[in-house]
Amino acid sequence: MITPDTRERLELALEAANMGTWDWDLRTNQVAWSRELEAIHGFAPGAFGSTLEAYFAHIAPEDADRVRHDLEAALQSGELRLEYRAIWPNGELHWYEARGQMARDDAGVPIALRGVCMDVTLRKQAEQALRESEQQFRTLANNIAPLAWMAEADGSIYWFNQRWYEYTGTTPDQVEGWGWTRAQHPAHIERVLRRVKSSLETGEPWEDTFPLRGRDGQYRWFLSRAVPIRDEDGSLVRWLGTSIDITERRWREALVLAERNALESMARGAPSAEVLSNLCRAVEELADNGLLASILLLDDDGLHLRNGAAPSLPDAYNQLVDGLAIGPGVGSCGTAAFRGEQVIVADIATDPLWADFREAARGHQLGACWSTPVRAIDGRLLGTFAMYYRQPRMPTDEHLRSAELVGHTAAVIIERRRADDTHARLVAIVDSSADEITGMTSGGLVTSWNPGAERLYGYTADERVGRPMTDIIPADQLDAYAAMIARVRQGERVPAWDTARLHKDGTRVDISLSLSPILDEAGSVRGVSAIGRDVRERRRLEAERDVLLAAERQARELAEASGRRLGLQYQLAQTLAAADPDSSPPLLPAVCEALGWDWGALWRVDSDAGRLRCAEVCQLSPGTMDVFETASRNISLAPGEGLLGRVWQSGQPIWTDDLSGEAGLLWSEAASTVGLRSGVMLPLYAGREVVGVLSFHSRHVRSPDPDVLATLVGIGGQLGQFLERGRAEQTLRRQSLLLELAPVAITVRDAQRRIVYWNPAAEALYGWSSAEALGQISHELLQARFPVSIEAHEEILEREGGWEGELVRVCRD
Repeated sequence: MITPDTRERLELALEAANMGTWDWDLRTNQVAWSRELEAIHGFAPGAFGSTLEAYFAHIAPEDADRVRHDLEAALQSGELRLEYRAIWPNGELHWYEARGQMARDDAGVPIALRGVCMDVTLRKQAEQALRESEQQFRTLANNIAPLAWMAEADGSIYWFNQRWYEYTGTTPDQVEGWGWTRAQHPAHIERVLRRVKSSLETGEPWEDTFPLRGRDGQYRWFLSRAVPIRDEDGSLVRWLGTSIDITERRWREALVLAERNALESMARGAPSAEVLSNLCRAVEELADNGLLASILLLDDDGLHLRNGAAPSLPDAYNQLVDGLAIGPGVGSCGTAAFRGEQVIVADIATDPLWADFREAARGHQLGACWSTPVRAIDGRLLGTFAMYYRQPRMPTDEHLRSAELVGHTAAVIIERRRADDTHARLVAIVDSSADEITGMTSGGLVTSWNPGAERLYGYTADERVGRPMTDIIPADQLDAYAAMIARVRQGERVPAWDTARLHKDGTRVDISLSLSPILDEAGSVRGVSAIGRDVRERRRLEAERDVLLAAERQARELAEASGRRLGLQYQLAQTLAAADPDSSPPLLPAVCEALGWDWGALWRVDSDAGRLRCAEVCQLSPGTMDVFETASRNISLAPGEGLLGRVWQSGQPIWTDDLSGEAGLLWSEAASTVGLRSGVMLPLYAGREVVGVLSFHSRHVRSPDPDVLATLVGIGGQLGQFLERGRAEQTLRRQSLLLELAPVAITVRDAQRRIVYWNPAAEALYGWSSAEALGQISHELLQARFPVSIEAHEEILEREGGWEGELVRVCRD
């Protein structure tokens, strides 16, 4: 028999768990809901219609068919477990989880389906927030410019972003794990794998540059970085990596260096054939994929092309093209020289321009040739610069830009070749340069001033020759310039360094300057040669590069932060699922570490005392905030008292950057003592009741962060459900223990008068064990003799909610 006290305790337990009971009588098709179940569905007591139709009228339409199917399946299996959405009378949509089992009569015929139902809306909202956060990360990662990927701790890659697949043209099943190596260049794969495995062994961040094959079969250079992701114990759990396309930057920097080396070699008097060959080799090494470079020079007759430099082409082929007549259908170079424009032949085997030379090209395994005219500064044709490949292919943007730059450099070198050793020819070369090329005495007086210097600084040669160079050097550069001149006077060549000059109009001109000694026949220094190049465009490009790198770094940091927050919520969900409800789960250190808080605390509501008390604390640096910990553990707060009390009372989170505003509270004074300045406090709910508060504090001023707050709210929801589960289980255990230890016989029967509970005192009093009594009709087993009939006794129970009196029962003996 369920006494009023027992019923009240059970109802309190169900209400605390935000749970209700239900009973579907299969004989009458009536559905009975407990008062608690009506409450968590938004109904006033007794407002539910008690029919299956009333139940389905309450369910969200999109879930109705599935619920019907699950109920029908439960009638066959005897067990029910389902989740569904229901609409409250006020229009609110809530999620529920229902569980039930079949009840049968003595003959085994199903008579009812009974169970419990709980509101899981907060859990579903947390799950949805987690899914949305993960989707945001995926969207961000798939739309950033760099290629991005994640790998297991052993280096096996399990995810690439969309940019990877767009660039490589691969599919996930082709590249996941270690399949990504198929995109690596064969000449670099061993080196790349060696460095990757070294980082896997040490756990240190990895960085490397290497070419990757694109979907078009061409290779581009990438700067790749990977950082280890560790858990709260410091164990490496995964890697996050990005790859940035640096092909254009690499080409630009290498070509600028090659051009500078060529001009410096030329200024030192190196033979032009050597300088041109070195320039070709620099381009070939830069391409790193089989490019063969060639420079042909226009003959003095203006009708034929002569070999200038082709260090990697076969000698037999070079002899064949030496003396080639220019014309409208003479391969790539003869046609480019004739037309005066760039000629692109992607497939020598099929292009009509190569009809007369196709067999020769095939014999030397040449598949493509792109030729660009080389012109002097005044527009005169000097020759051609060509790029050959052994396979048919089209040029990239980098190829076209490099052809232009190499053509400019080659033009300067070819102009030098056409000059003799006389001063006049030297002047011609100097005059054709777009850079400053000036001469000075060892004392620093200007002796020559080329047009490039005139264009850079605005002074004519007449205005500068005979004047000190220091006149146009900014004051902050004079000491460095003097030191460099001193080195040149000792016969040393000073490589290029960044400095500045002053334009005639007073503006500052940033340049890259190199200095070389001019020697007399005896080898003594008699002057100084200077080459200055305008670096303003280079610095603009470097600034753009820095912006791109900063954007990539910011995107990577955002992705890492998002990944950490997702990992934190998943980790805490697992911790709470496995934790003992009677103990405090170890979540505070994980949250403080992951989100950067110096202090964390869990506050629980003491319902009996009506006070809020500290249950658990965490110092990120143990021992540094003992004063604050003592104050926290000793304080108890009423609703509305202080920041924590206001969170308890209002049920709303508070983010503050000033903890000193709670005048008179020792807790606030202790916070100031240990340097805590800002914090966030949020309520913990069990159902609709605030059962505690989470608080996190920092020594730094932290402005409200929506992402961090959303993460903490999700964590609070998880912890609230954990506390709710613990309270419910504790209440049930306490009630069960009271029933088991009660000195009087306590029995419980259902609506059909069958015994469903039989405590030890009942066993001792009546003689039947619990196993023997359960399921029996109570008045038949005990042969009870009531002062009134059984039916009248039942009416009293239903009408008055209980009955007290004397009766006679027959024991087993």
